Amino acid sequence: MNSYDLIIVGAGASGIFAAITVKENCFNCSVLVIEKTSKALGKVKISGGGRCNVTHDPKKSLLLPEIYPRGSKEMRSPFSQFSFQDTVDWFASHGVKLKTESDGRIFPVTDSSQTIIDCFLNLCKNYEIKLQYSEEIINIKQEFNTFTLTSNQNNIYRSKFLILALGSINSTKTQAILNAIQVVYKPAIPSLFSFNIPSSPFEGLEGLSFDNVEICISQTKHKNNGPMIITHWGISGPAVLKLSAFAAIELHELQYEYEVKLNFLPEYSEAEIQKYLADKKQTEAKQLITNTKIHSLPTRLVKRIIELSSIESNQKWADLKKSEMYSLVQHLTQFKLRCSGKTTYKEEFVTAGGVDLKLVNMKTMECKTIPNLYFIGEMINVDGITGGFNFQNAWTTGFTSGVDIATKLNDNIT
Repeated sequence: MNSYDLIIVGAGASGIFAAITVKENCFNCSVLVIEKTSKALGKVKISGGGRCNVTHDPKKSLLLPEIYPRGSKEMRSPFSQFSFQDTVDWFASHGVKLKTESDGRIFPVTDSSQTIIDCFLNLCKNYEIKLQYSEEIINIKQEFNTFTLTSNQNNIYRSKFLILALGSINSTKTQAILNAIQVVYKPAIPSLFSFNIPSSPFEGLEGLSFDNVEICISQTKHKNNGPMIITHWGISGPAVLKLSAFAAIELHELQYEYEVKLNFLPEYSEAEIQKYLADKKQTEAKQLITNTKIHSLPTRLVKRIIELSSIESNQKWADLKKSEMYSLVQHLTQFKLRCSGKTTYKEEFVTAGGVDLKLVNMKTMECKTIPNLYFIGEMINVDGITGGFNFQNAWTTGFTSGVDIATKLNDNIT
């Protein structure tokens, strides 16, 4: 009764997509998806503020090393089988209309993640994919080419093929399962997070945003340019989030105690800024420094930087000392901030870490040491920056594994 052609553990984005892919390529095979929570696709539901950023604009220049801090080289093969464009085409062929926003992110036109969930669950129903909720697998064994799974409800399930789509490897139970089957993995650590700044010098400036700020982490070689926003807890925005992803391992090793430097005018050299301010000293000599405009920077930020540069609020440009000029330039180009801790970006729970990619055949997602066992989605050591790239990993690896399993099942059936 509890024997299936394929069992998938985990009803998240990658697991459900793999199940659908298998059935679309091998309709007569039996598929069971086991989920420990009471609902499928929980992360899909809350992602993108409830809108679900399904992927990124395939028309943009997408270089994998700029998207995936870990796994970019290995993901070339899966992407050759199911790309960004394939994702757009798949949703279109299944009746889901998508829209592309100016920053390249793609959402359903309904602006509701429920549209994606309904599409998937309707397909599961139509394809007779069995979904088993509120049950957790606690033990896995493979004997005589058959997987035997034991649940926390003492149920026994068997299948020839097994996909593990358990998400981030951050629970002791998931780690125990991998340890039992001798699969090497890197423990999950946070990625995609905002920077916490206790006693922030930006207090009162919350909500100020910038189109282009250069941010570098002093204790590492990592730096990034892009949009940034000042928040109640520190700084966030695309530039910060991308930097947190690429520096995730180093920041974890630093126990999230580190210094960042901000360059508010990265399009200009320090010498050009020095000359720009020196010209103001000549042309606006009688003007108060606090009333000045420095390129396109927000006035409130400029006033705060002038204050932090130890320049009096009633001081005129003509009276600006050389040491004060130097301090002003340094605050504009190398504004130092002491960071402590991290803040999860909205409801996005992205981690670095996972099953060692050396153990995975990236053409199929099959484990190299255990035949017919597959790892997909966040289970593998691949993570992307914000913008739909982590869901794309789910669709791509889910599809790749699904096609391979369906092919093998069809061969056995015929």
